[in-house]
Amino acid sequence: MHCFKYFQFNIQRLFATIYINLLSNNFILMKKSLLILLSSAIISCDTPDSVVKDNRPTDELKLVKLIHAADSTLDTETNEIRKEEFFKLQASNLNKLVKDTLKYKFTDWPVRVEEIDNNPSGYTGSGFVSLENAVNMKFLVQPFDGWDEEYAEVTSPTMECFFLKNDTTLLNMAKKLNKGDEVLITGTFEKKPIELNTEDIARQNFDIKITSIKPSK
Repeated sequence: MHCFKYFQFNIQRLFATIYINLLSNNFILMKKSLLILLSSAIISCDTPDSVVKDNRPTDELKLVKLIHAADSTLDTETNEIRKEEFFKLQASNLNKLVKDTLKYKFTDWPVRVEEIDNNPSGYTGSGFVSLENAVNMKFLVQPFDGWDEEYAEVTSPTMECFFLKNDTTLLNMAKKLNKGDEVLITGTFEKKPIELNTEDIARQNFDIKITSIKPSK
């Protein structure tokens, strides 16, 4: 794309130069201009666009790659029988990765603060409840193909940490956070089976425990 835009720009300059030199009958200068502009266009096309490298921890990339691959495959699957088998396979792959490869641990993973929910409430098996002595921290994980800045909250995997306020260490960490902050988190995944988000794999959620939160910059 960069090459095309640059070439298009040079073509515009080229015609402008031709027109000016035709008006002045300066055919020698026109020939030189043609050679210079065509050469610069060719050189620009030989220069590759810069590639943005994802420098996140290897383990974090393994997780987001797995989610991305599963989500991309699901987008093309129309057979409900194969889809059910696919869900079982991906749930197994996800649990195996977290348990056997990551050993339930993550260290200095870059994430974005999505929500700090004080006294969270919601529906449980006992009905609607409000927990006045608890906090829920939700973080977004950058998808494998990058952030969708407009819809990040509905297109990204999430990591959630629920804790009681008598855990003053976590409480003090949470007090310093704001929505949109870029931070590094360290901790563990909850040691329980991970349920695959069959409605939207791209938004897969992970319950975690946090031991450290620090600014990413």
